[in-house]
Amino acid sequence: MRNTLSEPMYRSVGVYDFTEAARYLKAARHGAALYPRTQRTIAGWFRRWAYDGELSESRANEPTVTFSDLISMRLVGALMVSGVAWPDIYQLVKWLRDRTEAQHPLAIRDIWSDENWVDEICKLLYPMIGASNLTGPGFGELALEYVLPEHGLTFDEKSGRVTSWEIDNGIVLHPLVQFGAPCIKGTRIPVYAIAGMVNAGDSALSVAEDYQLPLEKIRAVCDFERRIYAC
Repeated sequence: MRNTLSEPMYRSVGVYDFTEAARYLKAARHGAALYPRTQRTIAGWFRRWAYDGELSESRANEPTVTFSDLISMRLVGALMVSGVAWPDIYQLVKWLRDRTEAQHPLAIRDIWSDENWVDEICKLLYPMIGASNLTGPGFGELALEYVLPEHGLTFDEKSGRVTSWEIDNGIVLHPLVQFGAPCIKGTRIPVYAIAGMVNAGDSALSVAEDYQLPLEKIRAVCDFERRIYAC
């Protein structure tokens, strides 16, 4: 049994097993409201996404998804909650791929930050979800506010690919930092390291002093870590 909570099982750069990816999606800011499904169900979404070679960046027959797959599932998961059929999601991704000329369009800047693209996606979603559900429960106002915009995302200026995601206030996933594990923003300190010290018996105050971080940050990090395994 691991001593820490969210330490990645797969020690590759920005690669997550299905359960880990599901926990991150569910524990993210507003994740419980956006994805009111069990962790097991969400892991199943990642599994289906990964095993469709045209959608995922994952290597064939390996039970993992990449950071880009995780970002893509922010939208795909919201659509699944809304009852959109998998073939319709597939067609939406294919439509976006054809027009953006990106193999994985849900992981590029334009889809998340260009208002014209957001409008186009909404137009495509209307017949799938229905106008009432697009702004109501299901896809909902939270999804429109926190999924379609670039909320918490940063991008590579040259390629336009998503490079990091602020999954919660002050906690960031970056595939090139600590193997993509959640870290305290602006540092290389993984959340699991801080939470592991507190869980081992160190006081939050002593950990804050050791890392020269505000006590409130240590408490927030431990709360996030607990949410990961409460999902």
